Amino acid sequence: MLDLEEEWLHFSPAHFAILNGSAGDDGGSVIDAGHADSTGAGALSLLDGAPLSSGRPTVGLFPGCHPRVFVSSQIVSTMPGMRWFQFDCQFYFPTTGTSRREGGFTLIELLVVIAIIALLASLLLPTLARAKTKAYEVGCLNNQKQLAMATFMYTTDNGDWLPPMQVELPQGRPSWRTFLFPQVGRNASVFDCPAERKELYALGTRVDPLPPNPQAIGQAVAGENELCSGIGAVNVHWLPGGAPPPFGRPAPDENNLCRWSRLERPVQVILFGDGHSDFDQLWPDDHWWIWRELGNANNFGFNRATEKDPGAFRHNRQSIYALADGRATRLDPGRIPCDKNSCWWSAKASPH
Repeated sequence: MLDLEEEWLHFSPAHFAILNGSAGDDGGSVIDAGHADSTGAGALSLLDGAPLSSGRPTVGLFPGCHPRVFVSSQIVSTMPGMRWFQFDCQFYFPTTGTSRREGGFTLIELLVVIAIIALLASLLLPTLARAKTKAYEVGCLNNQKQLAMATFMYTTDNGDWLPPMQVELPQGRPSWRTFLFPQVGRNASVFDCPAERKELYALGTRVDPLPPNPQAIGQAVAGENELCSGIGAVNVHWLPGGAPPPFGRPAPDENNLCRWSRLERPVQVILFGDGHSDFDQLWPDDHWWIWRELGNANNFGFNRATEKDPGAFRHNRQSIYALADGRATRLDPGRIPCDKNSCWWSAKASPH
């Protein structure tokens, strides 16, 4: 089969003179052609428009054309050395001078495909990125809800006392995480936010250049407080004599531990939040709690957005917080109440 664009014509019936041949697949050698039909109406023409008339010898039916199918042939008349046939036939001949490709694509087709793929990617990638960000947010919400529940479980087992923010022991100064470690099923990833990729308690990471120390995870040993975590406990007003925080420290530190029953308005008391408050990188061993670094720690007006706390803008310019009533939610770090009327960082409803 010729590798050409084809146009099929059907002449039925037609008279053709065939010399020393028969109406087979190759059609023999056509040297003369009669009329287009038995009535003589219409003469066949060559591709260039010249009439195919009696007496004009032609090799093949048309120049560059080839018979394809012959059917219903019959002898109409015979002459010495020549027979006339009447038959139905179909022909194909080239309508253009270009050949058809057996495979592959043209450059234009490839560019069109690439453009379509790029368009689809530009539509899908932002959607996938938003879905990934939302998944991180949901994971952080779940982790902080687990920590809030673990805190409540701890208080029921320890005489209504909340776990200390940090405690002085002969073997070191472990953080609040060691006290809640059993309550979360010894799952260190609960103390991290999935959106945080660097400071991970589950990997035992420490501030550079210190290498990770996973052996200290969940253990009341020296060096546990050096481990970073993606979620911090609240001890904003940490100085003694001021607004009591939900997580305090026993003597010989501030001696401001808190009981669960002292939380005056649990629905407005934050227990945990994204990140920490070492924005000035002065406290590499404290990347696991939230405190007021600027000004008097006991004064009102604490604003994580103003201090630019690490993690405060982790979720679409906001951050996740767990409250004492057991829920977790996303809040604007610059609009969390801390004034003379209300303070969500204190066990007291109006401590200032």
